[in-house]
Amino acid sequence: MDRNLLSFIAVARLGTMSAAADALAITQPALTKRLQLLEQQFGTPLLERHSRGVTLTESGQQLLYYALRIRSEYQQARERLDAMSDRPPEVLRIASGPFFLFRHLGQAIVEMRKRHPGIRVVMESNPEGSNLDKLRDGELDVVFGDRTEAHSLRTPFDFVFLPITVVNIGLLVSAASPLARHAPLRPEDLTGVPWVEYSGTPDYRMLVRGYFMSRGLIPPEMVIETGSFFLGSQIVEHSDAVMMAPKELFPSLQQPGLSFVETDPLMGRMETGAFLRKSSQQHAVIAEFVDSIARRAAAEGPGTPLDHTADRRQ
Repeated sequence: MDRNLLSFIAVARLGTMSAAADALAITQPALTKRLQLLEQQFGTPLLERHSRGVTLTESGQQLLYYALRIRSEYQQARERLDAMSDRPPEVLRIASGPFFLFRHLGQAIVEMRKRHPGIRVVMESNPEGSNLDKLRDGELDVVFGDRTEAHSLRTPFDFVFLPITVVNIGLLVSAASPLARHAPLRPEDLTGVPWVEYSGTPDYRMLVRGYFMSRGLIPPEMVIETGSFFLGSQIVEHSDAVMMAPKELFPSLQQPGLSFVETDPLMGRMETGAFLRKSSQQHAVIAEFVDSIARRAAAEGPGTPLDHTADRRQ
């Protein structure tokens, strides 16, 4: 792919010339030259330079949209050719929400490594940013999560979602809390209760607000926001706060200080599965890995199994 476009994407993403130059392993003068050549090629300024960094002009924003699509198509072309040649990936980069992380991924990765010992596995642990944006940009290969995660995409791209199971949403509370002894909880029982917002769950706040507002109640206050499900569960265990979580996850938490309580009416149900680039879906190793997760989820439940069919986002 054109190195000038790659340099432009790096600057747009990182926001400073120095950070982009470091990421590209080139000098700042070399980076400046590439950007100047790109502006000459398109005949318009693409960046505005400030004391704190750079921002995109309107033309730069338009170019970034297409540059990201070009990079995505280039990435998928390489993956498709690798799949046709049966070349296994050197690295498999995975991101996952807590349900798959706690329930299924560990053993599935171990089994995959036994079959393909030459593959190195990298688990994404940084909660910031959208995992699907990273999937689009080639920084991740598989994202396990719920279907609503597609709403977080900043720019569209073609991907497939492979549904695996449906999870039922309830609440984590401290085992010492009176709430743990009065399940199922009605919305009125939760009035004035502080909430922990697990920011790794897409549309968390929207779901909670809608649940209360549809019943004429004031939505609860989100007093703590965290990208770590484990940290959120620890806070709940030692406080009077509550946190939304899948019912099917609770047997894997193994924290005696926590209780899972259902709500009446049900807080929600989420369709969960794997997101892939279309080209990744054709790769035998990746398809085999996702299928192993689907079989494990169906066998180990107790979520509601779904037909394992691709749904292409238009």
